[in-house]
Amino acid sequence: MFAHFRPLFIVFLSLALGIWCAELFRTGQIIYAVIIIAVCLLAVLFSFFKFASKKKIFSYLWINKKVAIVTILFFAVGFASFYSLFLEVSSEENIKVNSSVEYLVIGEVRNAPVKYEDYMTMFIDDVMLQSDEDVLSLNNAGMYVRIDTTNIKDNSVLFEARAGDVLIFYATVRNADVFSKEDMFSYAYKSDFRYIAYADQDDISLVEGQQSAIDSVRQYIKDIIYYSMDERHAGLAYALFVGDVSGLDYDIKSNFQISGIAHLLAVSGLNTALMSLVLVWFFNKIRLKPWMSVLFVTLLLMFYCVLCDFAPSVLRASLMSVFLLAGQVFGKQTDNISSVSLAGLILLLVDPMYLFDLSYQLSFACVFAIFMLSPIFEKFFLKLRLGKFISSNLALSLASQVGTLPLIINTFGYVSLVSLLTNLIVVPFMSYVYILLFVGLMLTLVLPFMWFLLWIDQWGLWLVDVVSSWFASFNYASVDIAGIITPITVIFFVLMFCVSSFCLLKRKRKIILNCTLACVLTLLVILNYTILLI
Repeated sequence: MFAHFRPLFIVFLSLALGIWCAELFRTGQIIYAVIIIAVCLLAVLFSFFKFASKKKIFSYLWINKKVAIVTILFFAVGFASFYSLFLEVSSEENIKVNSSVEYLVIGEVRNAPVKYEDYMTMFIDDVMLQSDEDVLSLNNAGMYVRIDTTNIKDNSVLFEARAGDVLIFYATVRNADVFSKEDMFSYAYKSDFRYIAYADQDDISLVEGQQSAIDSVRQYIKDIIYYSMDERHAGLAYALFVGDVSGLDYDIKSNFQISGIAHLLAVSGLNTALMSLVLVWFFNKIRLKPWMSVLFVTLLLMFYCVLCDFAPSVLRASLMSVFLLAGQVFGKQTDNISSVSLAGLILLLVDPMYLFDLSYQLSFACVFAIFMLSPIFEKFFLKLRLGKFISSNLALSLASQVGTLPLIINTFGYVSLVSLLTNLIVVPFMSYVYILLFVGLMLTLVLPFMWFLLWIDQWGLWLVDVVSSWFASFNYASVDIAGIITPITVIFFVLMFCVSSFCLLKRKRKIILNCTLACVLTLLVILNYTILLI
C-alpha cells in the first residue's frame, strides 16, 4: 500500500478538487483544471496497477469500485455546487453606484468598529444612499465601511458604535463584486457585503438603535468582561473568547502577528477543546449520563458557534470535538484524519466558498500538519533529550507553523522568526488563562460577585501581552517575503504528506520520492523569486 486508506479523506479531497476545478474553469484556466484531473486519474490508475497483482487486478478494482464511484460523485458535486453558487451570486441584482459621486450614507451597524493604526472598519446593513440626483436603497446587500481616523478625535462617539446603531456619514462608494472575470473577492461573500464606502470626515453621526437577541448576548458578555478588567486587556479577553477583535488595541494585534501567536485571536481548536474538557468534567461531577453529556456539550458548542458568527475554524473544531466525544460514548475508535476530513466535508457541502476562505484554509492546514508532522518533530526533539513536555509542545508549535507557512507568506507577506519560541512559552500558559476566562465568565453570568475571577485572569493576559511585546521588539522578529505561485503550495503539501507516517512506501522508495519532491520544490522556489527579482 502507498498510504493508510481513509475513504473520508479521499472523498474530502475529491470534493475540494471539484470546487477548485470549477473556479479554474470559471476564470478560463481550463488547462490547469485538465492537468489536475489528469494527474489525479493517473495517480489512481498507478495505485491500482502498482499495488494489486496482475491476477487480482480485476477483483481489486471491483472491491474499490464503490470508493471510486463515491470519489467521482463528490468531485462532480463539488464542481456543480460551486458553479451553481457562482450563477446564483452573479444573478444578484445589485445597484451600480457611481464611484465619483459623494453620497450621504445611512445604514444599520452590524458590528463594533475594528480599529487599526490610522483607520477603522465596520459593516452596515439596510443601507440607503442619497446624492443630489437620486436616492438609492441597498437593502439587498451589506456595505464594508473604511473610515480614516487621523482627523477623528479620540473621544468620538464613533468608537462606541454597537451592533444595531444607525450610522450617518458622507463617503464615496463603489461596488464590490464577489466574482470578476479573472479573480474572486471571497471576503465580500464571506462577510456578506457588495459595496465599499470610504469616509475621511469628522462629521459622522451615530444614532442608538435596537440590537438583535444574539447581539444583546454578545454585548452582555462584553460588558461583563470590560467591567472586570482594564480596557486594554478586556479587548484581548473578548477577542480570545469570541474572536471579535473590534476592541483589541492595534499594538497588541501587531505584536501578536510579529511574534507568531496571532492564531490565538482566531477561536479554534484550543478554545473548543478546553471548553469541552471543562464542560465534560462538570457534567461528570453532577453524574450526568454520558449520552446526555455529549448532547449538552454539542448544544453549547453550537451556541458558541453562533456567538463566534460561525467562523470556519470554530465550526471545524466544534465538529471534531463532537465526533471525539461521541466516539468515546458509543465505544467507537476515532481517527484524527477521518474526523477532520468529515468536518471539512460537511462545511464544504454546506457552502463550497469555504474552500477559498483564509480562516478555513489555515485551520485545516494547521490541523493536518499537526497530525502528519508533529510525531516526526517530537521524535527528533526527544532524541535531543529535551524532555517529553518541551518536545511535545515544540513539535506541536513547529508543525502548525510549517503547515501554514505557504498560506501565511501568500496572504500576509511575512514570516515570524521568533514564533517557535513564543508559542512554546505562550500557548501552554494560555491554556490556563483561557480556562480561567471561560470558568470565570460562566460563573459571573450566574453569580455576578464572581467577577473577581476575571480580574485575576487579567494578570495572565497582561503577562502574555508583555511576552509578545518583548519578542516583537527584536529587530529581526519577522521578515518580509514575497508571495509564491500555486504549484509551490501544492507540492509543499504533497511533500508534507509523503514524509509523514501515513505514507507507507518502503524506506528507500520513500527517501527517493521525498528527495525528488524537495528538489522540484526548491527549483520552483528559486524560479519564483528569480522572476520576481527580474
